[in-house]
Amino acid sequence: MLNKITYHQVQNIAKQTIEFLKTQIKVGMSLKELRRLAEDKMFSLGADSFWYWDIGAFVFAGEETTLSISGKKYVTFERAIAENDIITVDLARRYSIFGATTPARLSLKTEKLLKILTI
Repeated sequence: MLNKITYHQVQNIAKQTIEFLKTQIKVGMSLKELRRLAEDKMFSLGADSFWYWDIGAFVFAGEETTLSISGKKYVTFERAIAENDIITVDLARRYSIFGATTPARLSLKTEKLLKILTI
């Protein structure tokens, strides 16, 4: 039962982080700030490391959401979130021996989060 509980805990870190990000994302926010918020939140919820190239949140917006980039080469883009951007956040956290990745797609319209689709 310990494994099931721990796996649930690592999944819950992502769920709570995405819910938090939904309240924080604003037009004009930089992708680097969004990444920092996501990673700080995961640590505050109990993540003890990031399992994929030590990156906790892969963040893309606009045209970059179509890119596929290796974690080894990933650098957060120098860009601010625009009003009609689609934002992709992929969380890669670890808790104890359990690692998980959770991608989410977010959409903004006039600074209000309209929709989240967790893949």
